[in-house]
Amino acid sequence: MTNQSIPLSTIHPLHERACELAKRFKWLQSELIEVLQCIDQERTFYELGYSSLFQYVTGALGFSESVAWNLILVARKAREILELKAALRGGTLTLSSAA
Repeated sequence: MTNQSIPLSTIHPLHERACELAKRFKWLQSELIEVLQCIDQERTFYELGYSSLFQYVTGALGFSESVAWNLILVARKAREILELKAALRGGTLTLSSAA
């Protein structure tokens, strides 16, 4: 039972830690998208022995196929829609909904 007038962060330190990590996760996700944009644009994945950005994201970075597709789609969309990265970073948009 929780009291709605008491902030959750004062109720349990694990909640506070989870909130901080969620914030960092969103920020890191948008940073990764920026790096993937550069890797895609410069075709760096070829230099590393991968035939596509998808192969690089799944092989070198170890993401699942579905996460890789979402990251790549959002990275490419974000070139045209500049607000996309800010929305991801701010938490108003999720990676899967942006893809």
